[in-house]
Amino acid sequence: MKSMKIAGIISEFNPFHRGHEYLIKKTKEETGAEYVIALMSGNFVQRGEPAIFDMGLRTEMALKGGADAVFELPPTVSLSSAEGFAQGSVRLCEDLGVDILSFGSESGGLSTLDLIAEALAFESDEYKEKLRSALKEGMNFPAAREKALSENKKLQDAGLSPLILHQILQNPNNILGIEYIKGLKRIKSSIICYTTGRVGSPYHENVDISVNSVDMSPEDAEKSLFSAESIRNSLYNNRVPGEYAVYMKYGTVSRDALTSPLLFMLNSVGLKDKMSKCGIPEDLSRRISNNLDFIGSFSEFLDLLKTRNITFTSVSRSLLRLILDTKAYEPADSLNYIRLLGFKKAHKKVLGEISSRSGLSIISNSSDINTFLKKHPEDTLLKDSLKIDRHYELLRDEEKRKEYPLSPEISREIVMI
Repeated sequence: MKSMKIAGIISEFNPFHRGHEYLIKKTKEETGAEYVIALMSGNFVQRGEPAIFDMGLRTEMALKGGADAVFELPPTVSLSSAEGFAQGSVRLCEDLGVDILSFGSESGGLSTLDLIAEALAFESDEYKEKLRSALKEGMNFPAAREKALSENKKLQDAGLSPLILHQILQNPNNILGIEYIKGLKRIKSSIICYTTGRVGSPYHENVDISVNSVDMSPEDAEKSLFSAESIRNSLYNNRVPGEYAVYMKYGTVSRDALTSPLLFMLNSVGLKDKMSKCGIPEDLSRRISNNLDFIGSFSEFLDLLKTRNITFTSVSRSLLRLILDTKAYEPADSLNYIRLLGFKKAHKKVLGEISSRSGLSIISNSSDINTFLKKHPEDTLLKDSLKIDRHYELLRDEEKRKEYPLSPEISREIVMI
């Protein structure tokens, strides 16, 4: 019998904000979980860009915001599509012995998300045929999938009209929640899902925080739940919300810090083979190959490559995998370890419980790394992850690197508060 109830949150915390803090608080209040652990993207995130702050700083924010321990999602998982990101993440939750998977959603309820996830987890022949037909009509994949689902009789009988379905599938947190549930169904997991409605700014709303705060009292401004996108844009433009001021001295990293590595990559030997190894789709590979003489920024190259069927984010993610020489997660991949990034000293008990439940090697110091590599000499995922951390440091401003270098010793990267 399990001695405690542990909830898991799959996250990027890019950066951690009050909406994340609200989710952790509600999870503990409404599920009875004694502990909440976070599985967080490392120094590069699913949007296909560097995290605005390194994973050590974001771990510190999460622990101060209520998380009891933070683990790193391997790069192959964090740099995958929504489906791969979700499948790899829920598999790690299962292997860690998590009891509850908690996530925010625009719908704020599980029933409709579960119905859609069921249809997608076990695709009927009828669904597959309708999807193929919609794709042949020239629809992009999200639109084709929505059309095929809208003709699903079980969803229709449950009252999910095409309009309601469209509204659900237009929201990114709903989509990710569906993928989480779908992933759990496919591995026949006993993990229970919990969701709470998103509060504050919509996911993609880009609010000028400094302007918005002018007409607010300091108390209201402090309590406002701005989106991560609004916060990132404010930080990039040096309009710093007070709670992030202490972290600015370490430097932020933006997408266009990838410009020089991109231009170097376009002129590298064996690029075609590397694109195949990193799982770059054939149509995108052709577009990259046709633009090897490109001169400009990383963002400008994304604008050049994106099409109606290849989104800005998927292009960015593919290019980042090329630069980092890694691939996207596939269900057949071995996930044998997980890196511990930080924990609350007062709640260290949860680590012992996770260790007793988990079939994963938990990496928390250099000795763990050496032990794991001796036991799994063929496993390159951990080596790649450590190498990718060094890539991130090279993207930071030179002066910031000199003053605040990332430590090569994982034992000194562990955050404890």
